[in-house]
Amino acid sequence: MAWQPISRQWPGKRAILLVHGIGDASPGYYDDVIQALAAVPGLDLSQFAVYPFLYDFIVDWMKEKAQFEKLAGALKKLQARLGFSFGGDEFAFEVAERASDVIAPVLSLDVRAAVRTAYLAQLDQLVQDGTANGAPAVSLKVSIICHSFGCLHTYETLHAATRQPGLMPSTDGVKFANVVFMASPVQLVRAVAKRLGIAVPRPGDLAALAGDTLTQPFEKTVDGERMSVKNWVSITGNLDIVGGHLLGKKLPWAYMDVDGQDPHVDDQLGDLDLSQESVVSAIAGAIIGRAGAGDAVGLEDPHSWPGYIERHATDLKGWLLS
Repeated sequence: MAWQPISRQWPGKRAILLVHGIGDASPGYYDDVIQALAAVPGLDLSQFAVYPFLYDFIVDWMKEKAQFEKLAGALKKLQARLGFSFGGDEFAFEVAERASDVIAPVLSLDVRAAVRTAYLAQLDQLVQDGTANGAPAVSLKVSIICHSFGCLHTYETLHAATRQPGLMPSTDGVKFANVVFMASPVQLVRAVAKRLGIAVPRPGDLAALAGDTLTQPFEKTVDGERMSVKNWVSITGNLDIVGGHLLGKKLPWAYMDVDGQDPHVDDQLGDLDLSQESVVSAIAGAIIGRAGAGDAVGLEDPHSWPGYIERHATDLKGWLLS
């Protein structure tokens, strides 16, 4: 059966769209994320229309296509190049493996187009649901919470939405109350894609590669620019390479820094002794998703989506209810 956007009946004028990252996002994938949101003190999730956006099937389908297989050689070269940049040790190459996973869909025009088309259709359905009872689009309070590679799809789709009839901030009155990026790889993708050069097909199609810096999306009007997002939030941890940090240090070339954003960087180091080889190995395993990697040293997965939600429960309550 062909993919269809999710439709919800709104209990009021608030909605949350959840956008996952890399991984097997089959039905049930969002259970832990929704449970973490439901556990936020003072936040009644029943007052929101919650939309879990699933796009993983598109990427899985594309992996079966012959043209995607042709990228294997380029990704191996990229992994080696990134591993060298990180120091050439075992940890560096494991980090490079995660980075190459992040960049892979960027190298396929079909994946890009399919996810963006589905994402725009889901946003359009969401707005239609919200206005079904006569409420104007401008009165809707829509929040997007995205994680990992879902942040790149969100960044690209929000820029595309400024030109999409029905979703434009000035023409249609659609402005998102909050967009919360958790462990965003947008700047990482921008930096690596620029290093890949001509290996990236149609780079002008990517908003993340446009201009001198990353920007918030807007619609040009006769009076200037109408922004698409009221509250743009960036959250990551200082052990999360996808979010632009490595072993407690910020990587300026990989950290998403957008003018006007509300930035938050979690201290995930705690009492970890980075001189211990076992700790470094555990961090590497957690970053690439190796089950139980940090158990021996008491390390939580630094890339965990529910973990980010739990640490920012108070913040999320304030943003989502504003």
